[in-house]
Amino acid sequence: RYNREVQSFPTRSFSDLLSLSFFFNDTATTEIYTLSLHDALPISNEMFYTVQPIHSRLKTIGFDWETFLSEFGFRGELAYNFTKDPDSVKSDIDDPYFQLVSGVDKTFKRIIGDTDLFILVQYALDKEFPLQGRENQVEHSFKHFFRQMLILNSEFKRDELKKFIIKGKYDLEKRDYILQPAIKIVSSFGKNNMLARELFLRADILSGRPGTFFGDFNKNDRIEAGVNLYF
Repeated sequence: RYNREVQSFPTRSFSDLLSLSFFFNDTATTEIYTLSLHDALPISNEMFYTVQPIHSRLKTIGFDWETFLSEFGFRGELAYNFTKDPDSVKSDIDDPYFQLVSGVDKTFKRIIGDTDLFILVQYALDKEFPLQGRENQVEHSFKHFFRQMLILNSEFKRDELKKFIIKGKYDLEKRDYILQPAIKIVSSFGKNNMLARELFLRADILSGRPGTFFGDFNKNDRIEAGVNLYF
């Protein structure tokens, strides 16, 4: 897969309250591999295989925005993707589709002693538009594994060195979800405290009905602990 940015527009601010940026992107993605078999050569028992990659163009146009009101931050991104199969002729190539994510965040100061709570809640949409017959985005693909989703990102922290984090994703249509709690503690050591270690404990909790993206992995819950060293 390769990616080529054709044109972009720098961020502009309006009255220091609203910022906007625009982008246009041109991508070629290898969607399919075709395997053709040639007859054996008359003078040899060898057989030759030819692998031919087929590339589908994907052009994307979109913009993002950000603004603040009182102590709340509002932000979002939207994009429209023009695919190589706009008339929905080939089922193995995406029809044109629309993507949106928009959310609000707020930091609650000193809710317990000197500890702050940051919360970001977002709504995400992935939708074929216009819909031509049935949707042809493949179920369970990592490219289109949801249609409408709520996304949570929260941090309970006194500073950047000690954090309790909860992340989550909830599919509004299929009602499956993943919850990811974590604890991170960072400390410095070594000469002049030039080195740092990060201790972490995190988990993945998945649930949902059979046939849903997270539900099919509900037996893959896990807990992970480890140490990261920074030099």
